[in-house]
Amino acid sequence: MDAFGWKANDLPEASFDKEQKAQQSDRRNGPVNLQKAKTAQSALRTAAERRKAVQACIDEVFEKTGKRITRKDIGTSAQYSTRTEFERWKRNDPKATRAANERFVQLLQEKRHLK
Repeated sequence: MDAFGWKANDLPEASFDKEQKAQQSDRRNGPVNLQKAKTAQSALRTAAERRKAVQACIDEVFEKTGKRITRKDIGTSAQYSTRTEFERWKRNDPKATRAANERFVQLLQEKRHLK
């Protein structure tokens, strides 16, 4: 018995315990989306690959919609108010953050400008 008069086996098992255990096992194996993101990030490791992917995105939007988008449009659609973080990511600058990498890779994969 504990201080409140409960026996250990009298306590109901909380449903969130099962959910937490399931999430922990997912963390060990890694969520599917995270694995996809890592695969995509590995494809854009160098500055040249990133510049090529950005230019391909801009060209694809122009071909399919007839609209010209700028690099600033790509940066602002990733929720940055200036181009700075995008330019850092594009040139593979050490100051570029992991969050920026994830945002820009996701943006280029989802092709939000075509939707």
